[in-house]
Amino acid sequence: MSLKNINISTVLTVFVFISLTFTVLVGINGLLNTKRINSQLDSMYLDRVIVLQNLKTISDLVSSEIPELVNQFEHNQLTIQEANIEITEHLEQLNGLWVDYKKTKIVGKENVLSNQTEELLNKVYISIDNLKVQINNYNGNEADLDDYINDTYLSAID
Repeated sequence: MSLKNINISTVLTVFVFISLTFTVLVGINGLLNTKRINSQLDSMYLDRVIVLQNLKTISDLVSSEIPELVNQFEHNQLTIQEANIEITEHLEQLNGLWVDYKKTKIVGKENVLSNQTEELLNKVYISIDNLKVQINNYNGNEADLDDYINDTYLSAID
């Protein structure tokens, strides 16, 4: 049997079948790649975006929420006990967020930045402990507490 003896309809049917098979294979490949990319995007979202939000929350806790607690304490909106409880809760939240961050995959230069941040956090912990001492020894003189916040605490977290 030679190619000259094949009907045109048979040739067209073979070409249509080959085209459809190729189209189906390309479609399946596209779906598999889309599924893989979607999985990687989910991983990136969980490993990076959420982590960055948590790092921002840590920054907010240290730089604005704790000084705001001191402000509330100075203006008699919080007692010494309430201020200590609030600060302790903020510290627990900060520790939890940092532990969650350390559990993620840290690569390249992020490792160096992570180590630097950990050193800064250690200074923050010391400053917060000192802040709790300042609150416990508060004698009604707002200037002393303001000086500690502005000169010592905020400079330590910068």
